[in-house]
Amino acid sequence: MTERKTTERLWISTPLALLLAAALLVPASAGAGFAGTDVYVASVGHGSGVGGSQWRTTLWIYNPNDTAVTCTLAFLLRNQANPSPATATVTVDAHGVVRLEDVIATTLHTSGYGALRVTAPHPVVVASRIYNQPGDDVADTQGQFFAGLPSDYAIGVGESTDLVGVGQGSDGSFRYNFGFVEVTGQQVQLRVTLHDEDGTVLGTKDYTLEGREPVQVNLSDLGAGSTPTANGRLHVEVTGGAGKVLAFGSGIANVSQDPSTFEMTLKQLAAGDGLTRVHHDATLTGDGTAASPLGLADGAVTAGKLATADTPNAGEALVYTGSGLEWQQVAGGGGGGDITAVHAGEGLTGGGD
Repeated sequence: MTERKTTERLWISTPLALLLAAALLVPASAGAGFAGTDVYVASVGHGSGVGGSQWRTTLWIYNPNDTAVTCTLAFLLRNQANPSPATATVTVDAHGVVRLEDVIATTLHTSGYGALRVTAPHPVVVASRIYNQPGDDVADTQGQFFAGLPSDYAIGVGESTDLVGVGQGSDGSFRYNFGFVEVTGQQVQLRVTLHDEDGTVLGTKDYTLEGREPVQVNLSDLGAGSTPTANGRLHVEVTGGAGKVLAFGSGIANVSQDPSTFEMTLKQLAAGDGLTRVHHDATLTGDGTAASPLGLADGAVTAGKLATADTPNAGEALVYTGSGLEWQQVAGGGGGGDITAVHAGEGLTGGGD
């Protein structure tokens, strides 16, 4: 394993925990970053391709946290399960960005095509560019952007997603590839259906993926011919297995090899859903899930957390005055005396003299 250091972790104080955790999980506009602790880039590679193309991958990791974070990169090879992938570690300084050129070859010291998994103890943002570089000049390249997606967005049994921009028509201008990556380490079955622009079904095929297996195929794999449509849509539905998948589409110009990414439609959070987990400091307990609700840790409420800046004196208690909190001396009864009388009810006799 290799280690490279450059640039950012996210400690959230008690009052801001829910707000900041929510911000981390709200989807941004297309092409923007998604923060997570288990993030997948669905298509990466280092190798040759169709038409003499030579594909490379640049990876960016942004750390929005206040301390350094060490990330683990795992290269998941296509068309196979990946229980023990090639890995490397990268340390990113607080609020910094690491840029890894030709990451498969230079950081992971291997080659091939597949997906990249980035795990970290605190949320990071991952982005990538996979590009065709036919010569030595990096300025003479054509590439496409892939946002790293947290595994939380993967779909499981009974869920589905769609891919648009499907174009592989009879004029031969473009080809269209699509693919998936399994994110739980378990087998999953899915069905892909090709629709024409008016919704007509042109072809369908079932796929089975093993744990953390990436797959990429051409549109012709669906059995609708090599040039089925210039403007279609793919519907991807998980039909079985305990696994979950992220999906993607890629349209490529056949002459220039210029590619375009078509991301999956992301599942929406329903009313009552929301945060999947809250990262916080030691003043809270739990992670915000149903199995481990958030709570105050023992000793979390200190004088500094209360709504008064005054320092209490010995013997003072915090009293609500009607308009706020105030430290006041506790009134006593003088102390030091004995009981002088007892008022007894039924079952007792005497006055305690």
